[in-house]
Amino acid sequence: MHLLKNAFKKSFPLAITVIPFGMVKGSLAASGDLGLIETMGMSLFIFAGAAQLAMLQLMMENIHFVMIIISAAMINFRMILYSVYFSDRFKKLPWYKKLIYSHMITDQSYAIYQSSAKTYEERDDKLRFYFFSAFIFFLFWQTSVFAGFYFGNAFANISDMDFMVPLVFIGMLGPHLKQRFGTLLAAISAVASIIFYHLPLNIGFILAIFLTIYLAVMVQSKNNGRISCHGKA
Repeated sequence: MHLLKNAFKKSFPLAITVIPFGMVKGSLAASGDLGLIETMGMSLFIFAGAAQLAMLQLMMENIHFVMIIISAAMINFRMILYSVYFSDRFKKLPWYKKLIYSHMITDQSYAIYQSSAKTYEERDDKLRFYFFSAFIFFLFWQTSVFAGFYFGNAFANISDMDFMVPLVFIGMLGPHLKQRFGTLLAAISAVASIIFYHLPLNIGFILAIFLTIYLAVMVQSKNNGRISCHGKA
């Protein structure tokens, strides 16, 4: 019970920011003439908010389904990095738990696990903490999408709600800005996004992501190399 309470305590501040994001998605689905089954089915089985929003917008513009799939895959490319991070931690789980735990991987669940799971020494406690915190986000997301679908008519213009979406990621970014390295990476990413802004098909955004990831991996590798050298010495 203590572990569940701690997971809720750590997850709640970020989970609140999911509410407007999910409501935007639900409202957009309602305005796009999707039914409740289609809306909640997409929300349950494609548990990735940014990808869902992009897919809905492209579907409403009658874009070819191949381009929709490619766009969603590009947006979710970062999930590969999260999956690599969790692969060793999920390795000894039964196949059905691997399936469930992997489906629960999000930006928020990764951030909460990385920052808080180290407080637990036992592997099983770490995994239970991950599941509880990830499931809290899952419930908040599904509930907010459901609410957005039914109350979507209350919003006059769906485009006016776009400002809500970045709130989710701002809430995750804040704690990392306390570290000098995190602040530097955020600044580089912002500058790169501005420089590459005018490239077609939103390629500039993708380039900024890859550049930041590359720099983060390079610096981390050098730091690990220095630690290992000091250890050998």
